Amino acid sequence: MKKTAMVAFIILFFLLLFSSCVLQDLFGGTSRSVRIKVTMTPETPSYIGQVLKVLVSTTPRKELPYIRLTTKNFVTGEERSYMQENVGSHEFSIKLHSSQFGFFIETPGRTRQNGNAIWWPSKETYIETEDFTPPNVSVKVSRVNENGNDYTFEVIADESESAVIRRWVTVNGTEYELEGQRQSTRLPLSIGTYIIRGFAQNSYGYVGSSSNKYVEVTPPRSNEPARIGWNHPKQLTPFTDENVTLSAQITDNISYIKRIELRSLSGIKKTYQFDPMVPTYSLRYNLKATRSEKVTLTVTNGNNIVTTDEVDLSIQSHRAPKVTLEGPAGSFPIDESKSYLLKIDTYDGALIDNARFLVNNTTASAFPGIGESSYKKTLTYTVLNGKKYLKA
Repeated sequence: MKKTAMVAFIILFFLLLFSSCVLQDLFGGTSRSVRIKVTMTPETPSYIGQVLKVLVSTTPRKELPYIRLTTKNFVTGEERSYMQENVGSHEFSIKLHSSQFGFFIETPGRTRQNGNAIWWPSKETYIETEDFTPPNVSVKVSRVNENGNDYTFEVIADESESAVIRRWVTVNGTEYELEGQRQSTRLPLSIGTYIIRGFAQNSYGYVGSSSNKYVEVTPPRSNEPARIGWNHPKQLTPFTDENVTLSAQITDNISYIKRIELRSLSGIKKTYQFDPMVPTYSLRYNLKATRSEKVTLTVTNGNNIVTTDEVDLSIQSHRAPKVTLEGPAGSFPIDESKSYLLKIDTYDGALIDNARFLVNNTTASAFPGIGESSYKKTLTYTVLNGKKYLKA
């Protein structure tokens, strides 16, 4: 009986000893202390993308259930893990993928969860390598809404290797800064074509740029027509064969002006096409009044909204006088005097009321109360600096 008990005791002792060894192996412990040694080659990395050799070994050498190496990008927080099982040592090949880079080693008993992971160079610091590569940049342009001309400009920059500290865009060469760490800004654009480009600068001073983006800004949605403002009464009473100038200011600051047309029954047919479109246009059109009629002005804006207006020409029965101005033209010395002959003849015995001599459409001399059907006068003009147009 005593002998049987002794045998049972010995068996139990060895079972406990074996179980203890198994548990120690599972959790990284041994009867002797096992140290983890980490060696990195090269010791000082020099560029992003460089391949690093990390040797993890045990002292004394002991096979471990696993060795796990986890890299960390301190710019983005991204982590990548690599693991080998049932090894006593292993050399990992890892690529330096950030300007602020580190890694940590885990083995059974030395884990991140229990706070015993081995950090390189330490948990609070990282390997810093200058990023010589400019950020990869793209730019996105979008209209805020269809009823306005505000646009959002988003500068998208790759920050996986180093932090971006500055962003800006250029619009037809004009620079607009994105304040702080904002990735987008909002700007109004008038109708037309624009070249947009995005820029970003990393923390080491290197600047990357996007390719050119071409944006065609069309009119915002609007049902408002263009505005027509005549510079004279809409009822005109010229003489037969008199030269008449139609003058109007046409404005559309929302949809812009795409086309202007003048039409009449006597054959007036004039079209002004605008490409690019314009927000305002000063219309001047000269015609000879030969009959009483309406001249129709039609304006089409960028949203194809059409507006029309008319000028009524009521011809007076007698003809306008015939006016001629005879004299030299060309380049003359300043202050030299030149003579011009003014001749006026009326039709059907009509009398001349008054006459004017104009320089660049400004009255230089006036001759009121003539009261004759034919009139001649010699005018003297002293040459002034610049190009001058003489008219009577």
